[in-house]
Amino acid sequence: MPISLISLLMFLGLAQQRPTWRDEVPRTWGPMNEGWRVGVFSEKQQYVEGEPTDVVIKARNETGARLEVSLIKSPWITASRMVVIRVSDNQVMHIKPPHDMFDRLRRHSSGASTFFVDPGGFAYCGTIDLQAIFELGVGEYSITVHYYLPNSPGAALVPSNPLMITVRPAEPPRLRKGT
Repeated sequence: MPISLISLLMFLGLAQQRPTWRDEVPRTWGPMNEGWRVGVFSEKQQYVEGEPTDVVIKARNETGARLEVSLIKSPWITASRMVVIRVSDNQVMHIKPPHDMFDRLRRHSSGASTFFVDPGGFAYCGTIDLQAIFELGVGEYSITVHYYLPNSPGAALVPSNPLMITVRPAEPPRLRKGT
């Protein structure tokens, strides 16, 4: 059965995905270092305990040159560059320990991407689910990333803007009448 041109165009139109919040540009950036700025942002500021708490890290090339950059794909290695502080007691939160030897290997075996970033362009550095990687509980947290851009002009450690998020307790399930 031949596919009509209209069917093909409809399929292509439906197959396109709308941009999500992860595709946005950070509204705030950290200070410039070696021609780069790093921004960290999230979809919202309040999360429920146990809910995915995704934050996105992006870097912006502020130089007038096209730069080659290598970015590690492992969210665990990227998370190791984050400073997550519980605001109430200034406690630095730690990354969850690996479950076993294979978990340790999996966390560090994801490779890297090397590509060019044009002047004014962005490099997507990763999405991190904070509650999956860090020992977070209920509370308010300050997150900063110190992102290492290895192929920048001076191989810079670039700090991000601070990001504040709150983790609320999960609401207990409500009982239905008659059960």
